[in-house]
Amino acid sequence: MNWTNFEKWTTDHLIPNLPPRSVLVIDNASYHNTKELRDPTMATRKGDMICWLKDRDIPVDEKMLKPEIYNLVKQNKPACPVYKLNMLLGQHGHTALRLPPYHPELNPIEKIWAQVKQWVASHNVGHQNMGELIKLTRQSFDRIGKANWEAVCNHTNKIVDDYVSKEPLLDVALEQIEFVVNTGSSDEEEEDDDDDEENVVEPDYDFDLGVSPL
Repeated sequence: MNWTNFEKWTTDHLIPNLPPRSVLVIDNASYHNTKELRDPTMATRKGDMICWLKDRDIPVDEKMLKPEIYNLVKQNKPACPVYKLNMLLGQHGHTALRLPPYHPELNPIEKIWAQVKQWVASHNVGHQNMGELIKLTRQSFDRIGKANWEAVCNHTNKIVDDYVSKEPLLDVALEQIEFVVNTGSSDEEEEDDDDDEENVVEPDYDFDLGVSPL
């Protein structure tokens, strides 16, 4: 899948079947996040960075070093990227809501996909051609009804509520974490560190977030 194919499917099949003022909850697949205008990165050529700045009437000294020019770019980048999908949906009165990255448990469709793949795998006995596999996949999708979707969405909502309820615990945990940066490594400094070890007060980490690993 790429943006070209996804745009065509969205325009021809999805948007015509959406209720007015719909909100699409989507994950962070690359073709969902294609930007309308690609801003320079550190890997961008220096000349292209300069052109980007000049196109926006931002003064730039071409004798500046590349890192200096890139800092100027970062200072003038838009706070929020403009995505092609958002613009496409906006033209028809719809909006997009993106899930947090790396949180598939917050996406109900992941559960549905798991059911589809499990059913196809259990029924794909002795079939070697693509036609039979497509047929099984369509049959699997046909088996998923409204009640199944509601159950999966309710399960996801419970996970969301659980995360929200534990957010205060996360704030407490972060406040108790200490970061010590050692900027030197001389023998004299190491001896001083040894002398101070007995005076170090260990932070209290006696708490339980109750968050299961993914």
